[in-house]
Amino acid sequence: MPFAAFVGVNHHEQSTLFGCGLISNEDTETYIWLFQSWPMCMSSCAPTSIIFDLDKAMQKTIEIVFPDARHRWCLWHILKMLPEKIESFKNYEDIKSRVLNIVYESLTRDEFEDRWNELINMYGLHANEWLLRLYDERGSWVPAFLKDTFWAGLSTTQRNAAKAFERLESYRFAQVDVPPNYDHDGNILATQESIVIESNSQIQ
Repeated sequence: MPFAAFVGVNHHEQSTLFGCGLISNEDTETYIWLFQSWPMCMSSCAPTSIIFDLDKAMQKTIEIVFPDARHRWCLWHILKMLPEKIESFKNYEDIKSRVLNIVYESLTRDEFEDRWNELINMYGLHANEWLLRLYDERGSWVPAFLKDTFWAGLSTTQRNAAKAFERLESYRFAQVDVPPNYDHDGNILATQESIVIESNSQIQ
């Protein structure tokens, strides 16, 4: 059973678990239920920015439930797929290096577009559907296109989720008897609150 977690960053740049849920499917209908239920636990406060994995069902859900939120694809997941998508090319290592440089070092939208098109022409990548789709959706993942929104220094779900789930190490979800574990969620949130209080006291 998929475990869905809403993870963010607090004012101390600490990864924080805002909520979680167990879902039966990973389709649009299920995601809509989950995303509509979550704000009910957050004083009806909808997120202003969301980072998510490259998932069509989730993207559609966010557009429906949070139409005013700025959303971006997880950069780590995109770049992780590079070997699979372009390793068959003769100059794979050079292409990979150039793609990473273009993504991270392009300071403006025009610079990214010019350098990306130069790469495509140089190595004859016009028929690569994956790269073409990435370019068409560049506004959803390229850092140069996302500077108008506050992301708390995040571009990936990996760093945030990993740190948040360090606090879950001492908790285990039973496969059958789920209800008793609900008390554990309260303990996790209480632990997070105590960490924030301690951090606040250190800067006073």
